[in-house]
Amino acid sequence: MLRWIRTVLSRSSKPDSPDRNASRARESGGTARVLSPLELFRGGWLEEAQSAADAALATDVQDVESSVVRALCMLEKGRHQEALLLMRRTVQRAPTHPQAHLGLGRALQITGQHQGAADAFKRAAALDPTDGEPIMELARQALGSGRPQALEQLEQALRLSPDLGMAHLLLGNVHLGHGRMRDAERHLRAAVTAMPAHAGALCNLGGLLKDTGNIVEATEVLERAVALPIKLAPATFNLAMLRIDQQRWSEAVELLRHSIAADRKQPDAYHWLATALMGLGDAGEARKAYQTAIRLDPKLARPRWGFAMAQLPAVPQTADEQRMAISAFRREVERLKHWFTRCSAPDKYQTVAAQQPYYLAYIPGNHSEVLTEYGRLCTTLMAEAANKEGVPLLRSTAGTKYRVGIVSAHVSNHSVWNAFVRGWIEHLDSNTFELEIFHVGPQRDEQTQWASSRVKRLHFALGNWSHWAKAIARGQFDVLIYPEVGMNSTTAQLASLRLAPVQLAAWGHPITTGLPTIDGFVSARAFEPMDAADHYTEQLIALPGIGCCYRPFDSVATPPDMAALGLRAGERLLLCPGTPFKYGPEEDALFVEIARRCSPCKLLFFRSRPVELAALLERRLRRAFDARHLSFDDHVRFVPHQTQSNFFGLLDQAIACLDTIEFSGFNTLMQAIERGAPIVAWEGKHMRGRFGSGILRELGVSEWIADTHESYADLVSKLVEDVTARSAFKEAIVARRPSLFGQQASIDALSKHLIDLVGAKRQGTSA
Repeated sequence: MLRWIRTVLSRSSKPDSPDRNASRARESGGTARVLSPLELFRGGWLEEAQSAADAALATDVQDVESSVVRALCMLEKGRHQEALLLMRRTVQRAPTHPQAHLGLGRALQITGQHQGAADAFKRAAALDPTDGEPIMELARQALGSGRPQALEQLEQALRLSPDLGMAHLLLGNVHLGHGRMRDAERHLRAAVTAMPAHAGALCNLGGLLKDTGNIVEATEVLERAVALPIKLAPATFNLAMLRIDQQRWSEAVELLRHSIAADRKQPDAYHWLATALMGLGDAGEARKAYQTAIRLDPKLARPRWGFAMAQLPAVPQTADEQRMAISAFRREVERLKHWFTRCSAPDKYQTVAAQQPYYLAYIPGNHSEVLTEYGRLCTTLMAEAANKEGVPLLRSTAGTKYRVGIVSAHVSNHSVWNAFVRGWIEHLDSNTFELEIFHVGPQRDEQTQWASSRVKRLHFALGNWSHWAKAIARGQFDVLIYPEVGMNSTTAQLASLRLAPVQLAAWGHPITTGLPTIDGFVSARAFEPMDAADHYTEQLIALPGIGCCYRPFDSVATPPDMAALGLRAGERLLLCPGTPFKYGPEEDALFVEIARRCSPCKLLFFRSRPVELAALLERRLRRAFDARHLSFDDHVRFVPHQTQSNFFGLLDQAIACLDTIEFSGFNTLMQAIERGAPIVAWEGKHMRGRFGSGILRELGVSEWIADTHESYADLVSKLVEDVTARSAFKEAIVARRPSLFGQQASIDALSKHLIDLVGAKRQGTSA
């Protein structure tokens, strides 16, 4: 994600927390030594250097080094002619002092008098042949004009003066430009050691560490750079990229705005600003930032792609905004298709799935048509990219076992893993299937370790999509399964390629992929309506029951601290545990009606990360309550995201768990079942809105399923008011819930489908 900034940076600045009233001290040989003005300047402490120089000159007006430092500080502050005049006077007064000639050379160089500067540097070198700094300055001139002797001169300068920080910085940048990352890191580290407060050295080292995966140290170094008074656009940009990777969207936005303030002609900065704004749910401002990036560089594809995805808001504020998003997305996908046929963008292969239409799934309706167009665009671009990168062609195999690859970003404690992927790994017969996992996500935990012990091989941290694609292609798999296409960029890029004879998606992201490279969609009979096949571009594979071999958490519940959550003991709690983007604007009136009927009660929502999305939902709900003249604060509470045991404690206290409308929550509701908590479920028209209804129907308690807002409110009200009905419901859940756990029939059915699909493909190939 990070674009490396290879500019040679030479501006100085003061340290993070200097003693502004005294000279900087450094430990030397076990005793504190006061640094000279020139040492302070070389270390990057500009203001301290100037103060020390002024103090020395007040005592001795003839102090040559202090005069040089004063002039160098003037140069840093743009007072070029004053600095040049001071240095000419200093050279006249001390014609044999090498530092005087060095200072004069710097002033001449900055004022455009390059030959005079070179003469001054050569004179300084002649006066002190043991000092590497004059040679370094000549090397800097050579770098600026592209002369080949620059590298040799920098190495010579460091042989003479091994601790010359600027020479290390310049040489590190040269190595970086040629891709010699180890040499670049060695010299940039030496530069930061010699110049601890030099913004450019910190910026470049931090960027290199980020690019090479040393995220912890990169963050520390870049934070030091950004804390300096002089805000370098590359430093703030690089740190912003780290914050984006960490999904710390607010910090990324602030950093990118600082970077843009320093340099407004950065299309990349505007692109990533838009991406961070989308993370905060601010689609309107994101679209403006994408448009600015496009205006600054019309040839770039990434901001155009991002602009299309930004038509889909995370938490729309009105029903009209949500409805209009579908047509706007369709329009922009068409524009993208036409633009790519006319343009050969330099970044065209970086666009696919960089941002995805993730929030389309949370808008009611059958979106297979527009996702088909989107999927065709993805596969066209990725096929070109694979050809360019030399991804091996597909080769068929016929081994003794069926080779199955699982490509997922969530081989860890995650809802996708917990719902069904773990069950596959645990229960697919190892005598029949040989499994390999391609874990393309960043998270590793005990579940990752467990998965690694259960399969032939678990691949991790292979690099960008092309490295993953080549590794998968070399594996010659019979089947590739993508559990959650649409939730991770690398997964979506790989799913857009044909890397195995049979390729399947599953319901980790429960909507059709639209990709012509995906042959089947693994779902469950309990969750699919009668016309389900019309909702998919893939062949629908509906496994029996809830379609997975789910295992309960068996966690110990922690009783909630009601006061800490802003709740009173004994309050009638109605849990609304969905993420903010699962709640559409048309459902706001339903929650107002539930609060009105069930008062006194508390509708309990959760602030999942990023918390800004929950704030958008809270703002919208508050408007709906105000419109009905009902107190929002009396009936609604937003609480922090809870740990597993704390959430179980809340389930134990709650009167009911309320299923989200149109996009149900499988894992959440299965946890409610585990704790015996009553559920009011919603019967959606598509799989993503039928997890709750499917679960309750499997338990034989379909009377608690609603298909209209009115019937939903009726059922919630009944649970609140009818203690007998509520107790009977809980007893039924507890008695029947074992049937939902460990459904081996789903594994057996999946096994048969895999064997049949591979067999059919092999017969077709041999024919």
